[in-house]
Amino acid sequence: MQPHQLVLLTIITVLSTFATPLIKIFTTHSTIQVLAQAPNDRQAEASRLLDKANQQLNQSQFEDAINSFQQALKIYRAINDRNYEGITLQGLADAYSVLGKHKIAIDYYQQSLIIAKKAENISLEREALFRLAESYELIGNLNQAVKGYEQLLPFLAENSARYYGGTLGRFGNLLLKAGKLQESQIKLLGGIKVIEDGLKNIFADSELSDISRVFVRDRYEAPFITLQRVLVAQKKPETALETAEWSKARVLVELVASRLSQPDRKFEPPQPPKIKQIQQIAREQNATLVEYSIIHHPLLVKTPGKREWQESELYIWVVKPTGKIIFHSVDLTKLKDKNHLTLDQIVNKIITSNPHEWSKYLKQLHKTLIQPIAADLPKNPNEHIIFIPDDALFFVPFSALQDENGKYLIEQHTILTAPSIQVLSLTHQQKGKVKQAALKDVLVVGNPTMPKVSINDDEIPQQLEPLPFAEAEANNIARLFKTKAILGKYATKINILQRMKTARIIHLATHGWAEDQGGLGSWIALAPSNGDNGLLTAEEILSLKLNAELVVLSACKTARGSLTGDGVVGLSRSLIAAGTPSVIVSLWNIPDESTQLVMTEFYQHLQKNSDKAQALRQAMLSLIKQRYLPLSWAAFTLIGEAQ
Repeated sequence: MQPHQLVLLTIITVLSTFATPLIKIFTTHSTIQVLAQAPNDRQAEASRLLDKANQQLNQSQFEDAINSFQQALKIYRAINDRNYEGITLQGLADAYSVLGKHKIAIDYYQQSLIIAKKAENISLEREALFRLAESYELIGNLNQAVKGYEQLLPFLAENSARYYGGTLGRFGNLLLKAGKLQESQIKLLGGIKVIEDGLKNIFADSELSDISRVFVRDRYEAPFITLQRVLVAQKKPETALETAEWSKARVLVELVASRLSQPDRKFEPPQPPKIKQIQQIAREQNATLVEYSIIHHPLLVKTPGKREWQESELYIWVVKPTGKIIFHSVDLTKLKDKNHLTLDQIVNKIITSNPHEWSKYLKQLHKTLIQPIAADLPKNPNEHIIFIPDDALFFVPFSALQDENGKYLIEQHTILTAPSIQVLSLTHQQKGKVKQAALKDVLVVGNPTMPKVSINDDEIPQQLEPLPFAEAEANNIARLFKTKAILGKYATKINILQRMKTARIIHLATHGWAEDQGGLGSWIALAPSNGDNGLLTAEEILSLKLNAELVVLSACKTARGSLTGDGVVGLSRSLIAAGTPSVIVSLWNIPDESTQLVMTEFYQHLQKNSDKAQALRQAMLSLIKQRYLPLSWAAFTLIGEAQ
């Protein structure tokens, strides 16, 4: 089988899942459905032939499949079964497409569309419209492809909203490819309004969970990415920045804003920020903001229905405290050509490779993420840079990125991160609320009596290993604040939860785990008691109301979780939503001993200078001077407010 044939077969199977059970034509289940619906001998024979055709198609017996489809089609026409006549026509079209005979395929798709309309089969009509538009694009007939999408989009908006976002992104890309930039922008903006209005109605249901809202929004990411491309092509990078912010961390923004709102007033979700607001946030933070957006370019394989989304460009905006905005675009296809790795794969190498091999990947990331903007960054190492990552870049240890001379970024700059620029505006408000609360307690927890844990449902629960260095770390920090650390059996979940409500600073030195599917199951280990399992989850933290100015999760992988369009759903996001303006978390498993060193240094510097970003920087510099590898210090990241 040729590669393009294998690809189409995969896509055909995927596309068939869009349909109702009536038209799931690529599974053996279709025979059972037809037999159950009509015992007629001729219909049963047609069903057998249709099933046989699908099997032949999946086994690359294309000519035999066409023959079986033709035989089935004759019977369905003879017995006037319009639904299965349309299904069989689509099967024939797919078979001819695999063979590269696209014009014949288009003819069969058109016949299928006519039948679908007569039979009032919405699913079949959607499939036919979609595949026709894609097929015209395949043969280079862009005008017909545009007409196809213009028919398809209103149909989806009315009957199949869940497919609207991705299809809108594809249509915008088609218009971009055709050089119709203004028309593409208009179509995308109009379509996005339909999406936003639809989401507003969906989200009006107060019973819809936070994570459900995140996953619903993720379905509609494509048109925002395409709109950024269209705006950059029109030399409107500032408007493209507004669009990037429009799609970032929207659910988190609404969640935090709702908790900051006055309870006696009707809550209105904040609008995405415009350029003036973005500039104001940079001034308010007195920091240089660096926002990234990874642009995935849809590639059209020479088979209908197939799209491969690949990293094509990296957009970078630098927003200076003065309000000046500088835009850069990086070609990511050259990065892959040179290194045989995508940006996402290079980031993952930081976790999966030997720490002694990290240097080459840290240098590659520096060259891609920092070198293009190096001249725009502050020269004073004490001035703040706040990175707003995108997608896999949330897992980048920015502090450890190395220039050509092997110098770490943290040696030149003071670094923070945030889920979006608008979230920074909200954490700034949280900081003011925390000051009003004027809490004084410092809660320090170390090495609780560990609970039994099973990461997978089929595993027998195993007790987590004790962390003696975490206990020493907690005692050291507690002495600095003239308080007593809560250790061992006293660090129960119920006890710590109660104390978190009145703490100004919360430091938890223990085990942690990040759930990469969903994120809200991520946990921090505390001592079990009264029947609870001792695990404080991200979902539980999400429901808390905290007034702490700083929470430090001195545990493994507490910065990780489920990667979404809303950022990383996990412990750090839940803490911000719960009211914490500054959170320190970790990107990977850190040696227990070096964690103790970093944290002790951090708090020693924090007592001298209330700037949390500066204190963390000095702690990292201390370990660099002692020749520790980035494994030991670079995992920690400060999210939110520096002061």
